[in-house]
Amino acid sequence: MTALFRKAQKGARRFDFLIYRSVGTYPWLKVVIYLLTIIVSLYFITFKLYWKEQLIVSTPILLLMLIIYKWFPKERIFMLTLSFALSFRYFYWRATETINTYYTASFIVSVILLLAELYGFLVLILGYFEIIEPINRKPVPLPEDISKWPTVDIFIPTYDEPLEVLRPTIAAALAIDYPKKKVYVLDDGRRPEVKKLAEELGAHYITRETNEGAKAGNINHALKLTNGDLIAIFDADHVPTRSFLQMTVGFFLKDPKLALVQTPHHFYNPDVYERNLYLEKVLPEEQQYFYHLVQPGKDLWNAVYFCGSCAVLKRKALEEIGGIAQDTVTEDAHTSIKLHARGWNSVYLGIPQAAGIATDRYAYYVSQRGRWTRGMIQIFRLDNPLFKKGLTIPQRLAYLNSMIHFFSGYARIVFILAPLSYLLFGIYPLVGTALDVVAYAFPHLIGAVLTGSLMSKNVRHSFWTEIYETARSYYSLVISTVTLINPRKGRFVVTPKVAKEDEYYFDIRPVRPLLALLALTILGIIFTPIRWKTHPDEIDAVLINGFWNLFNFFIVLASTFVAFERPQRRRYYRVEVDLPCQVWIRSKGYIGKVEDLSEGGAKITLNKAIDLPKNVDLIIFGKQGKRVFVKAEVAWYVKLENSTIAGLKFNLTDEDIETRKDIIQLIYSPADKWIYTEAEEDNPLKSLGRVLTTPVRVVSHMVKSKK
Repeated sequence: MTALFRKAQKGARRFDFLIYRSVGTYPWLKVVIYLLTIIVSLYFITFKLYWKEQLIVSTPILLLMLIIYKWFPKERIFMLTLSFALSFRYFYWRATETINTYYTASFIVSVILLLAELYGFLVLILGYFEIIEPINRKPVPLPEDISKWPTVDIFIPTYDEPLEVLRPTIAAALAIDYPKKKVYVLDDGRRPEVKKLAEELGAHYITRETNEGAKAGNINHALKLTNGDLIAIFDADHVPTRSFLQMTVGFFLKDPKLALVQTPHHFYNPDVYERNLYLEKVLPEEQQYFYHLVQPGKDLWNAVYFCGSCAVLKRKALEEIGGIAQDTVTEDAHTSIKLHARGWNSVYLGIPQAAGIATDRYAYYVSQRGRWTRGMIQIFRLDNPLFKKGLTIPQRLAYLNSMIHFFSGYARIVFILAPLSYLLFGIYPLVGTALDVVAYAFPHLIGAVLTGSLMSKNVRHSFWTEIYETARSYYSLVISTVTLINPRKGRFVVTPKVAKEDEYYFDIRPVRPLLALLALTILGIIFTPIRWKTHPDEIDAVLINGFWNLFNFFIVLASTFVAFERPQRRRYYRVEVDLPCQVWIRSKGYIGKVEDLSEGGAKITLNKAIDLPKNVDLIIFGKQGKRVFVKAEVAWYVKLENSTIAGLKFNLTDEDIETRKDIIQLIYSPADKWIYTEAEEDNPLKSLGRVLTTPVRVVSHMVKSKK
């Protein structure tokens, strides 16, 4: 059997060479394969099969998908096409054989559920189209003659972010290795302390009398006062590496019609899910799916869009469209649509060249996603790319997928309430036996899970999309509804990023809608055995809706636990590093290494077991001979057999500007700092297990931390 698989893998590699190399040159070839499969599937789905026949047809397809998933992961196109066949078959069955027409209430619920599922299927189709062949670009080298390099203005818009958030971004931007640059702090908060900070660090300071147009207006105001060929934009908390411009500017010299180079938004602290559910270095950060799969997929179709930060734009292109778009609160995506409609190109470089602070509080998370929802629905209503002149068909579809993604709140609420309509009120959401559901729904769901897992691997784990969508479902539904009715309603709100808390707490205010849904699913669990006993002739309906509601319960429960906020006692986030150091105690030096570092302190390991005094002198050795001297207080230490581990608190004042700049550059400036991801690759069963055991994991960690 092993020899057989080896031969098959060898043949698959030959297939890769013959087909995938051609697809790389002619991406439409893959689309043709894709469309032919849809046509074949449309013929296949019309076959009327009983549940046994359906299982006979779908089981070999699932087995083939499992073989591809395990042994031939490069054959993505076949996974996509097989998944389509199963999904098309399922939805044909749902639309033709499961609508309950016996009673008005049942018919309404049945149609609403089908519409929610069709929405999910549309998202699935567009998503597969979008990521059919992600592009993995390499940087374009700059010419050796520096006089040919374009000038770059670096904009750092800010409104009310704390100085400890803003300082690293300004200092790192100034340290970017690019001689023809100027750094501008665009302060819409008109704060004297920000002006002082910019001047002390060596950046230019720009402000204005009003806040018209929020962030977009702030940038447009600065455009009128500057003259660089290119504009690099960083949010106040996005700290660039020293190589950022040398990695991105070369693309503009290669393509005169290029308007945008976007790089990933990378985050050096755990997001709210990793942090509050105790899945650091296990679960990929929620936005990795977009930045490491969706954006590279959009790149194939010249549909990469500006994400507001960590990007470089051409001034000429911005001026041609009247600057950054101010009509919506997602000014970045809207600007991209206008650029593409005018024939400008975009590029995505998937190498992280900056790092920011992820929202680590549930309330901040729903606030941020609410703003994104409002902005994308505003675009949907006010400047819908489906009807915008100048866009290509793939660009229209790519933007459509990005917009309709934010309608997920409707579908998610429907999926939670549908089984409850039967368990609590006896209203059938669909007609069919348990065996029918197993034969049709399970192959569709398993195929989608396997395909999603193969495509995303270490950027999105199975079943976690359900958690993310459920956690924000209520707010997504309300905001998208209000914006559809009145797209002008709402204003730009800066997302808070840093919160200090000394104790665990349950943030009940923003999670109340989820608690209501959780209570309903618990009520459904209670009513399941009651309906089993009182309606023995409806066992199939009880089984289908009972198991469905039980799954929903675990999803809603895990989403609710995101609101158990962990303490954040440090003023600065620590970032993992591996730098040699020396600790000096009474004129004697001890060799060691720094394991994590921030402006406020460090964790070090010394190569000798010693007792540490209250205060020490620390020397940190960076790359290219850089040294940083800092006085530190020993917060704690553990003496082991041959080493000493210690936590140090730096004794720095606001006047220690140069030392702070040096520390910031040690932490953030290395070119390869953020390239390597630490998240595990997806395993659907293991991922499902983590979802189901969320309460146990969270409570056990809380109990341990309090002992």
